Amino acid sequence: MKRFVLSLLGGLLMAPLVHAQQVLVLSPNETASGAGFINNAYNSFSAVAGAGNMVDGRGALGSATPNANLLAGSKVVVIATTYARINPAWVPVLRDAMLHRPDLTFVLFTDGCCETPTNLAPFVNIINEGTGWNLGRSAYINSLISSPLNTNSLYADSFTDLNPMRGGYYELITNVPSDNALYLANGVTTPPALGTRTNAYAFFVPQQRFNNGQGACTFMTSDVSPFNFSAQFSAIAQSFMHAATDPAGACKQATREPDLDIALAGPATPTVGQPATYTAT
Repeated sequence: MKRFVLSLLGGLLMAPLVHAQQVLVLSPNETASGAGFINNAYNSFSAVAGAGNMVDGRGALGSATPNANLLAGSKVVVIATTYARINPAWVPVLRDAMLHRPDLTFVLFTDGCCETPTNLAPFVNIINEGTGWNLGRSAYINSLISSPLNTNSLYADSFTDLNPMRGGYYELITNVPSDNALYLANGVTTPPALGTRTNAYAFFVPQQRFNNGQGACTFMTSDVSPFNFSAQFSAIAQSFMHAATDPAGACKQATREPDLDIALAGPATPTVGQPATYTAT
């Protein structure tokens, strides 16, 4: 498989966001052929957030000694992988943050081309743990994609400037609730009906829906190749920073899924041999 990396040319001419947020970019220690994607991701978010708000964790995920302090002051965590492996020692650290840090937003570009057992599979498992969705993965797709935005999604408004998202050499995530399937499979022209499940190139979980509202807002695509297409670099960073930091952005949205709880009312200490009535609401 060949990848062609386009460098980020010049400076992206835009002002940093008014409400500055620390953005942490994490990756394994990528090979020379994979580093271009990671550098493009770092530079794209730096142009939007401002260089002074960036935390450089490129290469950190390859360490067998995780530095959890990198996460301490961050608000947006961008994880990008290509050919190099995430050291398994990092998985419990990232799992804990995803499940128990509602102040964070995770933006995952974990490529489906390579090293999927260490890079992609653990994040699918963590998201399943936090949502109960039973997501799966398709077979590897060895081609480019022009993925349309799911305009039926409750969360689409934060991403209208990024339609379609271009990438390639990836896996689809399967069994995604249609409202959360943000970017769809190649060639899909009709958005999935609400209340159904579908295959997604990229999907989104608002903070309220992750780990019963105790976890992080999370976006995931099994592809880093969006950072191979320079025309969309700024739209990627702008869209995700808007989703993460704007009070009206996707991360702060509610969910159309029912939020159910069971309340049981009745005697606290029933008497042996005597009928007791309980009401479940």
